[in-house]
Amino acid sequence: MLKHDNVVVIGGSGFIGSYLRPLLLAQGCRVTIASRGGGAGLSEQPGLRYVRADVANSAAMREVITGADVVYHLAMGGGDTWADFQ
Repeated sequence: MLKHDNVVVIGGSGFIGSYLRPLLLAQGCRVTIASRGGGAGLSEQPGLRYVRADVANSAAMREVITGADVVYHLAMGGGDTWADFQ
């Protein structure tokens, strides 16, 4: 894996993010998770910062990704919920 200092994972509190987070942290990355919810306890992990933000809010996303070396986008579309797809 390439070494990146500042990594943002949009939708990082979800299923795929739960596998990606520990891999990034093990590589020594500083990880910011941006998610609409599900971040309880995440900010307590060393090297990890949790930001509550909706991918549909472009101003919030711009703020979150500023200064990032790499961004992983794992979120569903803004405003969508799982019920919208059932």
